[in-house]
Amino acid sequence: MDEILKFLSVMTGDSRYEEILSDKEGVSNMCDVAQRLEDRGIEKGMKEGLSLGGNQMIYLLVEDKSISIEKGAQKLGISAEKLRANMINAGYKCPDME
Repeated sequence: MDEILKFLSVMTGDSRYEEILSDKEGVSNMCDVAQRLEDRGIEKGMKEGLSLGGNQMIYLLVEDKSISIEKGAQKLGISAEKLRANMINAGYKCPDME
């Protein structure tokens, strides 16, 4: 198992194989390796989905004027100008900045 993971790491330039190698608990075959990589992908996807979902919620609230663009920008930790640009790029209508 060690040799295969080292080989994959060198050949692909992907350090995730080395990370799996350093945490051998529960890794006894390639199916375990594949499962770990899949679990990491699912976790990353869920985090990104939550982030996107949060942005979309803010966009909708600003679009229907439930919150100001300034408040939406504050919640996302970006400038009002950046929020406006992001909304337009994502296809939302942005109330005119005053």
